[in-house]
This record gives sequence, C-alpha cells and structure tokens, in this order.
Amino acid sequence: MVSIFKRWFRVPSILLILLTIISQQVHADRVYTIARAPQLSISKTEKAWAPYIKYLNENSSSEFVLKLYENRDLFERDVKDGKVDFYFGNPGYGIVGHLNHGYQPVIRSDKKKLQGILVARKDSEIKRVTDLQNKSLVFPGKTAFAASLLIKHYLDKDYQLQFSEGYVVGHDNVYRNVLNGNYVAGGGVFKTLNREPEGLRNQLRVIYKTPGVSSHPLMMHPAVPAAIKKVLVDNTLALNENEKGKKILKKIKLSKPVVTDYKKEYQPLEPLIKKVYHYLLK
Repeated sequence: MVSIFKRWFRVPSILLILLTIISQQVHADRVYTIARAPQLSISKTEKAWAPYIKYLNENSSSEFVLKLYENRDLFERDVKDGKVDFYFGNPGYGIVGHLNHGYQPVIRSDKKKLQGILVARKDSEIKRVTDLQNKSLVFPGKTAFAASLLIKHYLDKDYQLQFSEGYVVGHDNVYRNVLNGNYVAGGGVFKTLNREPEGLRNQLRVIYKTPGVSSHPLMMHPAVPAAIKKVLVDNTLALNENEKGKKILKKIKLSKPVVTDYKKEYQPLEPLIKKVYHYLLK
C-alpha cells in the first residue's frame, strides 16, 4: 500500500514538470515585438536597433522582432490599443500605455535626465524666467517632450506665467527665430544647442532649465511573461559590461541601462500627460 500511495503522489509532480516544460516551450516559440517611436527615418532606426535585436535573439530561446512606423500616428495607435509587447518612446507615451493597459517600464538609460531649456538673446532685456510674463515664446512642436511640454508645465506650476506660444519645425529653427528677434525666448535642450555653430551659441543665453526627469523607458505589456522580462533585462544589462555592447546601447539611447519604476519615476508626470495626450487615453 505504501508503494501505491507513493506512485499516486508522484503523478501531480510529473504533471507539474510537464506543464512547466510546455509553458517554457510556448514562451520560446512566441515572437515578441519591440516597437520604436518614429524619430529618424525607418532605415536609420533599423540600422541602429538591428544589433540590439540580434543580440537578444542570439542570447535567448525567445525571438524578438523590431516594429517601425512610417509616421507617428501609426505608432500612437498601437500604443493606444495595446498592440505591441514592448515599445520605446518618450515618458509621455510610457504613461499613456500604463494608464490604458497597464504597461510597465522595465529599463531606461541612466546616462542623463531629460531637461528642457529656454534661451534668449544675450543682448535682450530678458535676463530671468520671470521676465517672460506676457511675452512670445517659440517651441519645436506641441508634443516635444523636454523642449516644449516640460518647460510649459513648470512655467505654469512654479511661476504661473502667461505667454503666447509659437511653433516651428526643429530645435535649430527655435534658436534662429529667437536670434532673429521673432520671439523673445524659445525652448530646446542642451544637446541640440551644443550642436549649433559657436557663433550662434555665443549670441544666446540659457535663462531657464527645467528639473530633470527620467529618460525614455522601454515599456512592457502586462501579458508578457516574467521570464521574458528577465531575458530582456538581463541581456540589456549584460551589454553594458563591454565596449562593444556599450556602443550598441548608445545607438538606441539606452546607455548605462538601469531597471526603472513607474510609481517613483513617471507617475508624478501623469497630470501633465493627461492634458497633452488626452486624445490617446481611453
């Protein structure tokens, strides 16, 4: 009798092992999509991301594919409808995915914070941010995250400033419109300002810097298994351990990758995102 009961109790254990193996095989056979918000051309983005996707596939039993878009509307539709497993975009898109479907940020770059700046002509009467009351400001698009959204958010939150807004295409056009006197100040970021010719930079003054916020997160759909999350995170962190891997990460804006937390790093921005990205919220 003892041997019979022993054999009977072994059955659930064997079934559990079989189910685990089957589950792992299903996860391995599944193709996981990583979407990238449009920024550069499809060909340039594909070239930048191909080494990263290749590394993930070579170092796991899962398959990852990159999904790119001809325009931002198509990307936004996928984020709104929760159609991709992972996606990489600005914090605003990360918050939209979280609020709509429960997407969670899994990793981000720790190289630097996102920070917007306001510039004015050095020879103008604008010396500090409070001088902008009832003035005309220019920005590189309504949804430019650091160079527009963050700046306007903090000008209202911390200074209650009233001002008129103009929009041009690109940071370079912001700086030139300010320099030409079309607007008294304009929004940008240090990276694009530092790319400008020295002669132009020397005629502008940074009069305001926003607080820094966490950079673009790689978001994950809640239906993605924890084992797949571990594969992606572990492999991404491993790339940062050698020079070749660091170059791969730099090309996709994930230098110095770290695990991130929604509540701590992105939730404080929800009021701002709900106003700006209301058309994407369900």
